Amino acid sequence: HFDINAIPKRQFIQKLCEMCPNALEKSRLEYFLGSEEGESDLIQYTIREKRSILLVFRDFPSIRPSLSQLIQIMPRIRPRAFSIASSNRTSSENVELCVSVVKYSAILNTIRHGLCSNYLSHLYAGSIVPGWIDRGSIEFPNLEKLKEKVSLVLICTGTGIAPMRAFLNELEMSFAKKSVEIYMYFGCRHEKDGDFLYENELKKYVSRGMIKGLRVAFSRDQIEHEKKIYVQDLLEEDKDIMKPILLDGKTQIYITGSSGAMPRQVQNTLEFIAFGTNASQSDENALHAFQKRIHTECW
Repeated sequence: HFDINAIPKRQFIQKLCEMCPNALEKSRLEYFLGSEEGESDLIQYTIREKRSILLVFRDFPSIRPSLSQLIQIMPRIRPRAFSIASSNRTSSENVELCVSVVKYSAILNTIRHGLCSNYLSHLYAGSIVPGWIDRGSIEFPNLEKLKEKVSLVLICTGTGIAPMRAFLNELEMSFAKKSVEIYMYFGCRHEKDGDFLYENELKKYVSRGMIKGLRVAFSRDQIEHEKKIYVQDLLEEDKDIMKPILLDGKTQIYITGSSGAMPRQVQNTLEFIAFGTNASQSDENALHAFQKRIHTECW
């Protein structure tokens, strides 16, 4: 299937220029491709304004490619990857996903909808969805092989809670749960409006002692002009508690969620808690060993 909502790449604009029959439209495409200023304007036109291929065709109406030309130049819809949010121990015949339905306003005052997330949200019970299962980029401890008590620090934002929830489901059904201490930091926008994903489950795990510490950062619940609260802020608040846990060589740390600034900011905070303000000047071997205990799955 063609992805008509994809942001066009430079190569696509090049192909359009080659087949454009209108002199005025062609000169505009050549401008995008032929100078440093044009290249900058092309980035603004496509990437920053999030202009889709469909909108580009509307902007250059003289370009009417044949089916064979479309097959050559159009990008295909890419498969989307989602982290599994369930354990086969609790649901052996089902795979649960935690998906955020993407919808946002682009610079052009148009509403953009995430292709796959909106497709999934409109499915009815019994629909067949093609897919497959791959190994994720993080690997939690093998609960059946644990021989000593370990601490796990789980740090996630938004739908990044999916792999954490899957592991917690797994841990709940394991005899090893008394050998694992969980310290969890979860970031979401609002306490209400459904943003606190799996709230009842997490509170149940806390009440049963399976999660030793749960801190939740609601980044959009502050009064206007107040500093927003993120997971790294909660980590810093807990630095006296977390420092010995982080410095324990058996502790493993997991970071999941958005691939924007969050992972780097969280890692910087963890290094600050463990090694102080001169983390980069600390013992290189100790810092490297610490960083190897940090596992990320961000998208």
